[in-house]
Amino acid sequence: MVLDYALRSLVTWVVDQVGIIPAFLSVTQGLPHRERRRVGFRASIMAAAILMGTALIGNCTPSYR
Repeated sequence: MVLDYALRSLVTWVVDQVGIIPAFLSVTQGLPHRERRRVGFRASIMAAAILMGTALIGNCTPSYR
C-alpha cells in the first residue's frame, strides 16, 4: 500500500510538471529567492538522475517475451 502510494506520487512528480508548481511553491514558502532557485535546481538534477538511472536499469533487465 505504501509502495503503491510512493510510486503514484513519483509518477505525478515526473509527469505533471506544471501541476506540481503549487506544491513546490508551498513547500518553499518563506525561503529567499536565491534559496528557492537552489532547491529547484537540486530537485531538477535529482529528477534527471532518477530518470536516467531508471532508463539504464530498464535497458539492462531481461525481456520475458
